[in-house]
Amino acid sequence: MSVDPESLVESLPVGETTTLSFTVTNHGVARLFDAAAIEENGFVSRVAPTRLDLGMDESAVVEVDLSVPSSTAGDTVALLSVNVVATSAPEIANTAVVELPVEGNRPPDCSGAGPSLELWPPNHRLEEIDLAATLDVTDPDGEPVSFTVTSVTQDEPVSGTGSGDTSPDATGVGTGTAAVRVERDGAGNGRVYEIGFTASDASGGSCTGSFIATVPHSQVGEPAVDDGQVFDSTMP
Repeated sequence: MSVDPESLVESLPVGETTTLSFTVTNHGVARLFDAAAIEENGFVSRVAPTRLDLGMDESAVVEVDLSVPSSTAGDTVALLSVNVVATSAPEIANTAVVELPVEGNRPPDCSGAGPSLELWPPNHRLEEIDLAATLDVTDPDGEPVSFTVTSVTQDEPVSGTGSGDTSPDATGVGTGTAAVRVERDGAGNGRVYEIGFTASDASGGSCTGSFIATVPHSQVGEPAVDDGQVFDSTMP
């Protein structure tokens, strides 16, 4: 008995079912054979067929499905044993063993997440930014991604002296929506917010990142200049 090389894979992806094919050849007289498969993690979900009627030098294919739960750790190794035994002569048997690593859950990719948002007009109001609708974060396993705001900082003092200045300048830490105040120092070079976040998939994988939101000095002119993210926008 041998595994079909075309069905053999380098690893087993989590949350999916992989089918391996095994060719069984009877080199003796015609017999009935029982086929079974065992995998120590319980990944075997189907064996077909389980009964083979083979004449001399006849072959048949046994398929084994391995279904790996999404919660399986990435360092798991699957050890599959496929056994074929003659029903009338148990001493006539053959076993094929295949060892395959599990391709663990891959976390979301935050590397290209951040746009640079320009907010206008500077009306001192808090403007909400829904991270799920704003960020371009993908999960390589196709799982849904959720977002959590972890920090909001800015390059201008939270309590300024300008007309209408209000604090705090941001809310939303711990939620999926950041709200930043659309204001800037009228005598400065614009305000720059940096919003930190965590993106998480349904299997516990996560990545971190940040993106920029700016309030320029004027709508037509130079973009806001980041003078250093030294102020916590959520402080009063």
